[in-house]
This record gives sequence, C-alpha cells and structure tokens, in this order.
Amino acid sequence: MSSTETPKRKPGRPRKKKPSDKDILTKKPMAESVVKESPEAAQVREILKEAEAESSKLLQSEPDVSGKSPDTNPSTDPGQADFIPGTRLPDLLSVPEKVYDERTGIERLASLPKEYHYCWVESSKITQFRVWGYRMCLYNGGSLSGLADKGFSGTNLYERTLDNKVRHGDVFLMYVPMRAYENLKAEERKKLEDWNNVPKTEMHNIAYGAGVRTFEEVDGMIVNN
Repeated sequence: MSSTETPKRKPGRPRKKKPSDKDILTKKPMAESVVKESPEAAQVREILKEAEAESSKLLQSEPDVSGKSPDTNPSTDPGQADFIPGTRLPDLLSVPEKVYDERTGIERLASLPKEYHYCWVESSKITQFRVWGYRMCLYNGGSLSGLADKGFSGTNLYERTLDNKVRHGDVFLMYVPMRAYENLKAEERKKLEDWNNVPKTEMHNIAYGAGVRTFEEVDGMIVNN
C-alpha cells in the first residue's frame, strides 16, 4: 500500500457527524404536545371574560366622587347636615347652636349656649333636675323656653311632644341659666374636696386624741395643726 492512499474504514457503526453552527440555528424545535381544553374549563374561562368586561363598563360609567362627602347623597340625607357643613358632631347628645330652617331656607340660631346650660335628662330624673333649677325646653322656642326664637321648628331635628317638649329617644332636653349652673359646679367641687379631705381630717383627729401634734405641707411650707 502506498503512502498516498487513504486507509479503508472497518465495517461497523456509522461515524457520528458533529453538527455545525448552521445546523444548530436552522434546526426546527420539537413540536410541543397540545393539551385539549375541557368543555368545563372553556365555560369557566368565558364566564371570567364576561365578568371582566362588565367590571370595565361599570368603572367607565361610574362618576368621580373623590373628595365628596357621602352625606351629599339625597337618598341618605337626614335633612340637616348638608346645609351646615362641619356642624355634625360625633356626640349624639350635643345641642347644635345653629340650624337650617327648611321652611324659610336660612340658617338661624336654635340654642343659646352662652346663656343656658343644656342637659338631656331621662324621664325618671326630671324631678331631681327640677330641684336643681333645670327647666324643660320648648320645641318651638320663644320666651322662657331655653331656646332661641322658633327653636327647632322647621328643622326636622329631634321629636316634638304633644306638650311642646323636646325629646330625643328616651331623654328630654332641659336647661338652666349659666349663672345657676356655675353655682352648681362650685357646690359640686366643694363637696368633692370635702370628701377627699375626710381621711386627712380623721388622721389629725386620731393623732390629736393620742397627744401627737400633726402637720401638713401646703405650697412647700410646713403648717402645724
């Protein structure tokens, strides 16, 4: 055999051909397995699609209510708060000073907090409050009613009894002049102070009976008893 002749390959398995870069780029991917969708899944998908479409329509048709108060809805309007912004207090037993009169269409005074002190009283306590100087408020206001002229008439606030009293659930509105109220508060403070001083007074009395002189500190100074 000459040196220029190519040696013959022995019979056997075919030689593996190394793929070139061109073959890798042009090679088609294997076909992916196709999963057939069940009728139930298709029905659920259609329902979700319809619900999403309805939600989009509602969002587009809904008016912009950002920054608006829910009290501006006429269906839930109690007939008072919209006309006096900021006067609706969280305290249900508060007595408004100003109200909106629906008959005249103006805002006016209803109570006189600088002249009278108001208090809601349960029916069984009315006699006790009368002893303290309180009187019943009259719904329509006027002289000696505890309220301003016309009171709560035309306001759709509270309830008016047959004898023209102001009722709010199971309590009635009563009033007392502010000077009398200040005197009542002063008497209450004096009574509370006396109650707080009872233990101290008893201690001094016991010590005095035992021949012991006591003292107390008042404003940084020692005062002997």
